[in-house]
Formats: sequence, structure tokens, C-alpha cells
Amino acid sequence: MKRGFFAGILFFALIASVEAEEVSPKKATDGFIDLQGYYDTRNFSILSIDLLANLPAHFQYFSFVNLFNPPDKNSNHDLENYFTEQNLRWFLPKKLPFALTFQWAILSGTDNDIARFGFLWQLSKTPWLDQFFQKIHMNYFINFHALQIDSAPGTGWQIEHVYNITPFPDFFHRRVYIKGFADHNMTYGAGGDENIWATEHQLGCRLVNWFYAIAEFRRNEFMDKKNGVGLGLEYVIHFGE
Repeated sequence: MKRGFFAGILFFALIASVEAEEVSPKKATDGFIDLQGYYDTRNFSILSIDLLANLPAHFQYFSFVNLFNPPDKNSNHDLENYFTEQNLRWFLPKKLPFALTFQWAILSGTDNDIARFGFLWQLSKTPWLDQFFQKIHMNYFINFHALQIDSAPGTGWQIEHVYNITPFPDFFHRRVYIKGFADHNMTYGAGGDENIWATEHQLGCRLVNWFYAIAEFRRNEFMDKKNGVGLGLEYVIHFGE
């Protein structure tokens, strides 16, 4: 597992060394910090911290950290478990809608971290498709994590769908959004093939400034209780250009 993580860092460090001569290191970053707190109807609470930073040399860093308590525990405020994904992406030059990606998924406990390598396709920025996505005010990309390194038996890989829609922006004055993801996790050769989905779809309504009320449908086939609804609040901090 450690070999996979350090191999990913070395790979992107080599790309950065080549790109450093072409892009000024003084170029400002931009991005956001997204703070969300929920109660899930499966009787647990979650605090989520998302971070996105667009960096020089065509790099992008994205991560989230989920702090949560086990379902059906009496103390929903005691967030003793965590799950985080750390993503580093390098977008191809000339505004091509593709990127090389590295992801490190970390879960509380031992022998359960995952390193993933692959590529990202921005469908909403692809010629011939971009005009359609602009009309429906939608951003959409797919992550193909073709190589997965972990301690589990068998061979695994993942397809991740991510989207964001601003419905009827003039009517709602851009106060409403719909966003979500769907992770398709596949494992082969481990005593039986598996296809496991984890998906979340969130509706947000801006109350004042960047403060939102949010509701989210969730399905996680890794859990005993697969379906739940999250209700909570969100605050977004934008920075940079």
C-alpha cells in the first residue's frame, strides 16, 4: 500500500518538474473550502470538509474528509471514525478535456487504504458535447481508476461519476443547486466478482451569502442499511481569482 502511495507522488513530481519551466510558480491558486454537517436517517452524524485548489502547471488538488460516528450509536456527536480521499490531478495542456489522476483513499482502521491511478474525462468541456451541457447548466466528469493497489484479495478498479447542476438559474437567482456522485466499485477474482455502488445526490438552497440548507439522498452498498437521507447545513468559502 505504501509503495502505491509513494509511486503516485513520484509520478506527479516528475510531471511537475517538466511543467515548472512553462508556468510561473507565482500564479495564484483558486478554489474553495466546503464545510457540511448532517444528520443521517440511519442514525449517525457526519461532518464533511471538502477542499479544491487549482494549482499552477495544470495541477488540481481535491480532497474531502468525512468525520462520523458508527450508525445507531447513542452519542451522535462523538465523531470517532473518518474516511478521506486525497486526489491529485494533472490536466492535459491546450484545454484538452482529460487529466491523469491519482487518488489515495484512507479509512479509519488498519489494512484498508487504497491507492488508485487512472484518468479523468470532462464530458461537459468536450467539443460537440459542451454546448449541450451549457444549455442545461451542468458540469459532468468521469474518473476511470483503472489501476488499484490495496491489501484486499483479487483485482479492483473503479468508475466515478461526478456532476453539478444549477437548475433554472434565472428563476432561482442561482440559489439552488443539485450535485452528486456515483462510485462503481468492481472486484474480480476474490472468491466471486462484486459490483458495489456508493452514491450521493444533494439538493442545496442558498439562504444568505454562501450559507446553504441541504438535503441528500444516499445509498452505500458497503453498509448494512444501504439507503439514507442526510439533512443539514453547508457553508462555502471561495478563495483566489
